[in-house]
Amino acid sequence: MLHEDLPNHCSDLHTDRFPFEKSCTHQDGTVEGANSLLFEGIFFGAMIAGVVCLAAVLLLEAGRRK
Repeated sequence: MLHEDLPNHCSDLHTDRFPFEKSCTHQDGTVEGANSLLFEGIFFGAMIAGVVCLAAVLLLEAGRRK
């Protein structure tokens, strides 16, 4: 999630991990604009599942052509 307005009201603005996001850490320790670890886990898990499925399809197709 990209927050274009964060630089206007944040003194501790930083860009973090992939997907690239702008987030702001406030003095009380709260973070605004960052994705949760659950979201990132689902995102990377879906990418890995896609790669595994693609590899399985390619292996099955290679086995059929022999």
